[in-house]
Amino acid sequence: MRAGLLRHRVRIETLSGASDAYGEQSKTWTPYATVWAEILPITGKERMSADQVQADITHKITIRATSTRVPPSARVVFNSQGADRIFNVINILRPAERQIALQLLVQEQVAG
Repeated sequence: MRAGLLRHRVRIETLSGASDAYGEQSKTWTPYATVWAEILPITGKERMSADQVQADITHKITIRATSTRVPPSARVVFNSQGADRIFNVINILRPAERQIALQLLVQEQVAG
């Protein structure tokens, strides 16, 4: 993996729950790790084959494989031009089953 391809700084967040004073559960996104990543939109051909397995995959995010495991329920936050873009993790792939990189197949949240 070429380090120059990992040019986007992203924050991986996990969903955590806590009880408030009334005993109600509140769910919040907690920072898990900040890493360098490559963010690529899925091309039309890739999208057709990806949609057969998972619905609505919009991007592929590649990060270095780390000793910390990325939870499947995580999300990726990328600050682009002063605004956060949020990507929900749909699937996690390990290319060639090697401990070099992880590919996160994600769906971008639409604001609104």
